[in-house]
Amino acid sequence: MRYLNRIGAFILAIVFVVGLAVVNSSAQVRVIYRRPIVTSHIFAGDPFWYGRYGYNPYFYDPYYYEQQRRYSDQRAVSHYSKEMSKDRQKGDMEKLAKDTRKYNEAIDRLNRDS
Repeated sequence: MRYLNRIGAFILAIVFVVGLAVVNSSAQVRVIYRRPIVTSHIFAGDPFWYGRYGYNPYFYDPYYYEQQRRYSDQRAVSHYSKEMSKDRQKGDMEKLAKDTRKYNEAIDRLNRDS
C-alpha cells in the first residue's frame, strides 16, 4: 500500500513531464507572416460602392458626381436591354412594353445629360 502512493506519484510525474514536452515543442513552431501581394485589380462590382455604404470624401466633387451619374445611367440602359431580350424570348408582351418604356427613359436620360 505504501508503494502504491509512490508508484502513482511517479506515473503522475511522468505524465506531467510529457505534457510539458508537448507544450514546449508546439511553442517552437515557426510562424511566417506573409504580406498579401496584389497582382491585378479585377473588379466586377460597382466602382462607386463606398458612396452608399460609408463615408465618401469625394461626394461633393462635381466631376465625381458626373461620373457616378453617367455610370448608373449606363448600367440602367444595359439592365433594361437585358430585360427586354428576356421578355422577347418568353413572349411576355406586357412586361416587354413596360421594359421598353423604361429603356427609352434611360436612353433619354443618358443622352440628355451627356
